[in-house]
Amino acid sequence: MSRRKSVVATAALACGVLAASLGSLPAASASQSPATPDQTSSSPAPADTKRVLHIPVALSQPVGLSEAIDIAEASSMPIVGYRFENDGVVGEYFPNGQQPEEFRQTYIADFGMEPRIVGLVKEVAVDFDAKPGAERSPETLEVDAGLSARYNFGTSREGKMWDRLAAGLSAADSLGVLQDPIDQAGITEETSEPLAQRSTLALSWEPTFARFDLRDTSAGKARIVQEYVWSEPGYDPALRDLDTALEFEINQHNDNILLTGVRPNCFSWNYQDHFWAKNSGYTWGVASWFGFSYGIGAYADTNDLTDSCYVQSMAIGISNPGNIGDDGYGNRQVALWMLADGGALAADSEVSGVIQAVEKLSCDNWPWNGQISTDCVGLNTSYTYSGYGPTYYTTLSRSRGFRAPEKCWQTSRVKMQWEPGKPEDQVYTGPCSDMFGPVD
Repeated sequence: MSRRKSVVATAALACGVLAASLGSLPAASASQSPATPDQTSSSPAPADTKRVLHIPVALSQPVGLSEAIDIAEASSMPIVGYRFENDGVVGEYFPNGQQPEEFRQTYIADFGMEPRIVGLVKEVAVDFDAKPGAERSPETLEVDAGLSARYNFGTSREGKMWDRLAAGLSAADSLGVLQDPIDQAGITEETSEPLAQRSTLALSWEPTFARFDLRDTSAGKARIVQEYVWSEPGYDPALRDLDTALEFEINQHNDNILLTGVRPNCFSWNYQDHFWAKNSGYTWGVASWFGFSYGIGAYADTNDLTDSCYVQSMAIGISNPGNIGDDGYGNRQVALWMLADGGALAADSEVSGVIQAVEKLSCDNWPWNGQISTDCVGLNTSYTYSGYGPTYYTTLSRSRGFRAPEKCWQTSRVKMQWEPGKPEDQVYTGPCSDMFGPVD
């Protein structure tokens, strides 16, 4: 949850009592021993005077990853990441602990395509009260067209992540929440109804169905995968206020007394290490089986200034969720994933989940001409939401006591009987290997 978000939402998450939620029904909470002080941190954190900004640097031509690394090294700029955009896939790669060739091979295995690098990410440290200046103007690096011509990036729906998305659609279909056939995923029905003939109700942007996979990888990274499906008539991500972005969050909680305060001035100077996954410098991405009708404006919400020190949010925002593709019958689907370093002082964390509609008009006057960023959304605290549906929506209540890693679950906006003979509920949890297969 980034620094500008509603304090009310944060408090409600901590108590696990948000009303309109996928997972608001109480369940037996896992027992938790009282927090004990961490002996490695015994003095208040020094007050930071700088904040780190990630600035996009566009490339005039898309290139492969190795060429992008060469361009970054030749630029003499403090490049820390690489922006990729393929058919149905967008995100950013940060080399923290993951070698470029390892990332490339994983990407090819997941999507059947070479990562198409369209930009670089520059890191700049500025004073907390600094105003945007000329140094933050849009930048473009000219690239020899011959470098781009080396690759036929192409399109693909073959790979591990595509298989996951297809399985998610099948899971939704098996529960009867899909309204019409999705032939691209191998789901067929004899009857179908064109989108134009569907109900014209406009109710909310809340998703119908979702799946979550929080596990450690074999390389020791914290991996978070969120999947969402919109299928009910009247429920569509395009229905949120058009002046807002949607942020999809997994929040980690730690009530240790040493996390007293507000970021960045927590009592413990290494506050990010007190949680399972660290909210900084992680590789992330967004994928949709049906692609994107136009740019979705995706960003990693890593700016946590003024967040509670007790909560560490892992979130990806989508500025234009109405551009998530559909199957022609109104069913939309998207997957969001993060690959992060683990906290040095915490092997696990209690978790909850929420989606928020966050004001984005502040980005219109940001130095890169309206490009969405974690640093500019939600700055207008007087903004009044005017779209359909709520401003936030719980996908998992903290009251359930779920702890990551090795925690996976499925949720539905409506009550469902997930297994024969068991009461209806909005949440089903089971072994991750059964739900998603082995972790990489």
